[in-house]
Amino acid sequence: MLNDIMTQLQPVIVSVCVTILTAVGTYVGTKIKAVYTDKVNTETKEKIVHNTCRYVNQLYDDLQGQEKFELAQKEIVEQLNQKGISITELELKVMIEAAVNGLKKGMDNTVLLKNKSTDNKTTSK
Repeated sequence: MLNDIMTQLQPVIVSVCVTILTAVGTYVGTKIKAVYTDKVNTETKEKIVHNTCRYVNQLYDDLQGQEKFELAQKEIVEQLNQKGISITELELKVMIEAAVNGLKKGMDNTVLLKNKSTDNKTTSK
């Protein structure tokens, strides 16, 4: 009798287990995809912001800070929209400021390196 009950319940138990495993697998897969997409989108945003800030700084040397900022902002939003990536105003502002700060530090380091190499040449003579 117990054997008959187990035989009748076995398909139900297997079906429930498969359903639970499918649900868990789907949930985990969705979470992994969301994390991966977020990471890729953030990296894409950073690259676009950095490259656009370099571009604006190089080509529009005659513009002042706020004008460069607005131009960079417009270009970045346009590029991100083409890729289907959204960005908040705060996130955009922070990324632009960080990129500009990095560019300024890079320029400072370049000037320092040029000065050091010039000092070394004059000292060597």
